[in-house]
Amino acid sequence: MSIDFSPERWKKIKSDARAWWAGELDRPLIQVSVSGMPPDRPEPALPGQGFTAFYDDSVPAEAIVDRWDYEFCSK
Repeated sequence: MSIDFSPERWKKIKSDARAWWAGELDRPLIQVSVSGMPPDRPEPALPGQGFTAFYDDSVPAEAIVDRWDYEFCSK
């Protein structure tokens, strides 16, 4: 699945983020997550938690990576 961002758009995002951290941007930055496009594979059994810190230490790293991969592919 391709991401709908050109190298020029990523440059603009990086430039805006640097300016914001330097206090030089005259507007806020927001993070948006959009999903809905189903990946071309079955959903993992591990439920999505948003952050790895939410998973118990008994959860294998491979299962977390598999869940994140699924989430990234569904964007």
